[in-house]
Amino acid sequence: MSASSDDYIIYLSLIQKNLYAYGGPIVVILGTICCAISLLVFSQKKLRKNPCAMYLIAVNMSSVLYIYLSILIVVLGLGYNIDLSSYNIIICRFIYYFSLLFDGLSSFYLILASIDRVLVTSRSALIRQRSTRRLAVVSLTLGTIFWMVFHCHTFIFIIKQELAPGYFVCYFQAGLYAALVGYYSTIKVVLTSLLLIIFGVWTRQNLQNIHRRQIVPANNTIMHSIGEKDTIVHLKNRQFALMLLMEILIYITFTSMLCIVGVYQQIAKNEAQAAFNYFIRIIGTFVSYAPLFANFLGNLFISKTFRSEVRRIFSCQ
Repeated sequence: MSASSDDYIIYLSLIQKNLYAYGGPIVVILGTICCAISLLVFSQKKLRKNPCAMYLIAVNMSSVLYIYLSILIVVLGLGYNIDLSSYNIIICRFIYYFSLLFDGLSSFYLILASIDRVLVTSRSALIRQRSTRRLAVVSLTLGTIFWMVFHCHTFIFIIKQELAPGYFVCYFQAGLYAALVGYYSTIKVVLTSLLLIIFGVWTRQNLQNIHRRQIVPANNTIMHSIGEKDTIVHLKNRQFALMLLMEILIYITFTSMLCIVGVYQQIAKNEAQAAFNYFIRIIGTFVSYAPLFANFLGNLFISKTFRSEVRRIFSCQ
């Protein structure tokens, strides 16, 4: 490797070190605060009985675990040279396992919440009745078990690699496995985004149909017809739908870079390109942390109910 290549790799390492040294603690602190407040809001007695609230509680619990079992470790390693993965290959593999698991679970739970909003805003009473706490518990349990088993491959194929003399990183085994992980990351982001867009648009159309078919009274509840009778779809259901639409937009915005990185990963041909490939994945991953606190800010902006609950919590009412 030439001296210029060594300098190039050192330069990339310096950028990622500063990014995680200064930006990492901000992500951890803001993410923790925002997820904790969101958990308090969705756990309120009048909200937690809603199936959608159960999914959002799961999203935020997964996010908290993601922060402390993955992000914090990455921040310590890249930002402060406290690399826990360097001491033991098992720890190294657990870091990647938790990273893939809880990142995947958060988006999976968000998809479940989006499906629930499609069900609860449907014209059909039979379809609306499918939105139940029992379905939420079963879906969350089975889905969590599936993804826990699915990501066990990291305990076999995560190894230490030397990108430069004396510079080792814990990364995916080169070759077919690295290619498959790259394709998986790309497909996951694209497929998740497409599903969220589909369910988001579907929910939006259902809400518009409700407005067209029913008269909205002064108390801001939405009337819905069941056969010959009318029933009230509570405002909080609409608020949950709006919050999900906002979270969908945030997710797509901040994870799109990982999609691009997943494609670019396949073209590294020499050590310098391999280093840059690793660098842009690290940057893309950092950008994808934004929803941890951006979702909370988005909910504050879009939902009156959410704002009211946050104020009530801080006022200790």
